[in-house]
Amino acid sequence: TILHDRRSRRIGGRVDFNRLEPSVIARAFPYLNQLADIRAPFSGNVNFELAHGWQLLGLRLQLVSDFGQATFAMAYPSGSEMVQVSARMNDIRLASLARATPALSPLAGLDIPVSGVLEGGADPAGLFTLTKVDLTSGAGQVDLPGVFPQTMKIAGARLSADIDATTSTAMVRDFSVDFGGTKVSTSGRVRRDDAGYTMAVDAKVAELPMSDLAKYWPPGMGVSARQWVISNIVDGTVNEGMVSLALNMPVENDRASVQVESIDGTLQYQGLSIKYWEPLPKVADVGGTATFNAQGFKFAVSSGRLQDLAVEKASVDIIGLDAEDQAISIDAALRGSARTLAQILDRKPLGYVSDIGISPAAISGEAVVRTKFDFPLITGLDAKSIRFSASAGLGKLAVSPAPFGLTPRDGDVRLKVNNAGLSATGTMRLFASPATIDWREDFRKDAKVRTNLVVSGRLPDLSRPGFGVPPTKMIKGPSDVNVVVTARSDGSTEILAGFELVDAALDMKEVGWTK
Repeated sequence: TILHDRRSRRIGGRVDFNRLEPSVIARAFPYLNQLADIRAPFSGNVNFELAHGWQLLGLRLQLVSDFGQATFAMAYPSGSEMVQVSARMNDIRLASLARATPALSPLAGLDIPVSGVLEGGADPAGLFTLTKVDLTSGAGQVDLPGVFPQTMKIAGARLSADIDATTSTAMVRDFSVDFGGTKVSTSGRVRRDDAGYTMAVDAKVAELPMSDLAKYWPPGMGVSARQWVISNIVDGTVNEGMVSLALNMPVENDRASVQVESIDGTLQYQGLSIKYWEPLPKVADVGGTATFNAQGFKFAVSSGRLQDLAVEKASVDIIGLDAEDQAISIDAALRGSARTLAQILDRKPLGYVSDIGISPAAISGEAVVRTKFDFPLITGLDAKSIRFSASAGLGKLAVSPAPFGLTPRDGDVRLKVNNAGLSATGTMRLFASPATIDWREDFRKDAKVRTNLVVSGRLPDLSRPGFGVPPTKMIKGPSDVNVVVTARSDGSTEILAGFELVDAALDMKEVGWTK
């Protein structure tokens, strides 16, 4: 169709075509020579406008193919050799286009419909320079090995960027992906030189379920830490995460050669469950913040619970991400039931409570605990590889029954325990009288003395048993008593008792002693 305006002496026209090979279009319009590599026919039309003297003023090309539709508009500014080119795409299936275009084969894993605008310019030789990108996608899936460990479904995405050809720099205003709940958005700068690409990126993630973390954490990044975090930090959600990343990537796009110059970020999370060591119960309902960099993670926990012990404050540090071996350090402050604390300390392979003759069920009271674990992030972790320590303030402590016939209650005891041993010092009431306790346990294999227990207090009546002292008819009445119990590794036990008999009555008729 040809139209001629006699007044302006301009000519306009339209050409319709059907199942035309892209190479024919590229030969007709050198500014679109990139179409020549596409191995699929197009249908559509071209609208053009010519000035007097056959000078081309503008051209509009509409293309329809099996993988979507696109409209190209070209303007020829007066006095300029550069042609302004814009392309508006509508539901272009990138995977289908990539399979038909060898140059776009890296996009074959993007099975998503893309719409939006590309803008740029072309010189007389047909060399096109992209200057602006504003694209959105609908729902689909992406398969990018090396970026994501598995095929990812997405609800939508957006890419908006400005490109400066003179500096080979792209300023990415927004690159965001909605994974159907979890949302990731990035912005930054990408610059290309002869060596490759230099990238500085700021990214934000929102509403990431910890159960999905394995989908987003590349398998080759921090291998040991990734395995430990994915296996041991479960449940809950990362409400918000921020990361700043600087990296270099070679021109050949070899992911194995990507160099991460720097990475750091922050996390906010809630409802996590952390399995810090398999034999012990996990910490649940964990909330707080975290920071991370190329060397490791630092979690600052502000809430959580270990069974019915409340986690008031804790830190979890994962170190060595930039080294061959990684390790973890856990430092936590807890408050709650002394019985729960005893049950945890008695779990195998610890057995710290039952090994000294006390059942955790016999313990009651309140506990304020500070505990610390340090261990390497390795598979097959055993107790020998863990450095453990805990200190606790035990209030209103009662043990019934207790060893040596003791019935302590109203205890105020300071407890310390680690891999090497246990110590407990404080005050309590025994037989309704105040007493002090100094108790030491040595867990080391070469220890000659396993237990050393010193109890000092006042027995209301020596004729009744208590403090491990057998009843006697020869002495009656109150007495200050000091009892020392020593248990050795050879199985022998020694009990030494000292008595102050000032207020007691003595009746030893056999030897004629009375008092």
